[in-house]
Amino acid sequence: MNLFRCIICLSFSALLFSTASAQQKKPESAVKSNAAETKAAEKETKAPAAAAKKEPAKKEMTPEEKENIRKQKEAEREAKLKEADIKKAEWIEKTIKYGINQERKQAVDFIPTVKDSSKKILLEKMLIDLLAKESDVGVMVKALSVAGELKITAAADNIAVQLNNASEDVRIGAVYALKDIGAVQKKDLLSEKLKTADFTVDSNFTTALIETLAEFKAVELFPFAKEKFTNNTTTKSYRLSLLIFLGKIKSPESYDFLLEIFKDANEDIDIRGYAVNSISKLERKDAAPAISEVIREIETYPFEKKKRFYPLYMYSVTSLVKLGDTSAYDKLEDSLRSDNTGVRIQAIKLLKELKDSRAIDILKYKAEFDPSTKVQSEAISALKELGVDYKKVLDEKTGKDTKDKAENSKDNSKENPSDEK
Repeated sequence: MNLFRCIICLSFSALLFSTASAQQKKPESAVKSNAAETKAAEKETKAPAAAAKKEPAKKEMTPEEKENIRKQKEAEREAKLKEADIKKAEWIEKTIKYGINQERKQAVDFIPTVKDSSKKILLEKMLIDLLAKESDVGVMVKALSVAGELKITAAADNIAVQLNNASEDVRIGAVYALKDIGAVQKKDLLSEKLKTADFTVDSNFTTALIETLAEFKAVELFPFAKEKFTNNTTTKSYRLSLLIFLGKIKSPESYDFLLEIFKDANEDIDIRGYAVNSISKLERKDAAPAISEVIREIETYPFEKKKRFYPLYMYSVTSLVKLGDTSAYDKLEDSLRSDNTGVRIQAIKLLKELKDSRAIDILKYKAEFDPSTKVQSEAISALKELGVDYKKVLDEKTGKDTKDKAENSKDNSKENPSDEK
């Protein structure tokens, strides 16, 4: 029994000894751990400080410094653009000299894009020489077009030579190039070409001659134009072109002749329409009573006949507008009620030209409620011409309507809340 007690006492003593040893070791390891953590923290604290010493904070640039940098970058960009422009000019020059015709045509087309003045002068001289001797039709037509676009007046003589070219495309290009550069000194040469033209067969070359001579105000050609118009063998296309010509040259002799054609009930409707349009270009306000009389007559026609004469009706109303006759307003307002979208658009365009403030209310209606968005857009444009920014009004109204709908929806949701589960 005493032996058993001794064993128990020894075991208990051993247990107490091991526990005490453990408690003594634990603080030592904890101390080591804490020391390591402190060391790491010190390292982390020192690291940013070291970095701060290595990389000092950047100094904020002054506005002047920023502006200098911007100017420097802009100068570099301009230098690169200039270099590219010169390279392009050199490519154009070499290609026109040595390239295949398709490439040469493209090169000519690029001449207007060259910015360097000295290079551009050089290329324009090349173009003038090209106009005198080029054999390829495509290149020649392009050269004529570019000469007209650049308005190279020094090219007039070389361009005029091409009026005798075997290719009609080249001859047409030459006529329009002379028109574009304003070569009025070539008017007699163009007139001679027109007088030898065949008016029994449509030709774009002859039409180009008529258009160009109209721009050059060749009033001396009135007798010739009148004779060709009244000739039964002249095509309708040429007759229409000659009517436009008579309106543009503004010859005093043109008025009576045009008015006679317009009032002729046996004449073609399109011919009469072109005649009254040319009368408006002469700015003869004394023509208004005669034009109004034709309009009133058309309004008495039966429906089908009136429909057939509608183009003449609109030409007549348009002419009154161009002559500043406000009596055309009622006619245009009636046209705004037409079921035909095209008619409504045309009427709005004429109202825009007439600038009559009486149109504001009906234009507002059209801008908001017309079934055609094209008509709405045209009405907004016409209102702006009359000093009314109705697009802004519509935008504000649309915004208000959207807000009202949102508020109404919110109120309805409050009045009729959904059942909560």
